[in-house]
Amino acid sequence: MRRAGVSISSNIAEGCAKTSSKSFVNSLKVSLDESFEFETQLIISERVGILDPEIGKEMETDLSEIQRMIMGLKTSLEAKS
Repeated sequence: MRRAGVSISSNIAEGCAKTSSKSFVNSLKVSLDESFEFETQLIISERVGILDPEIGKEMETDLSEIQRMIMGLKTSLEAKS
C-alpha cells in the first residue's frame, strides 16, 4: 500500500515534467491504475482484519476523491489535445 500510495503522486509529478500533454495523460493513467491497486489492497486489508474498518472507510473516501481529481485532469488534458 505504501508503494502504491507513493507511486500515485510520483507519477503525477513525473507527468508534470513531460513536454507533451499526451505524455502527461499517460502518467495520469499510470497514477489512476496505482490508485485502483491501492483501493484493492485497502479492501483486502479491511477484510482480513489488518485495517480498522472506520479508518478504511475514511481512506476509501479520500482515495475516491483523488481518483475523481485524476480522472478530471486527464479528461481535461485529453479534450485540449
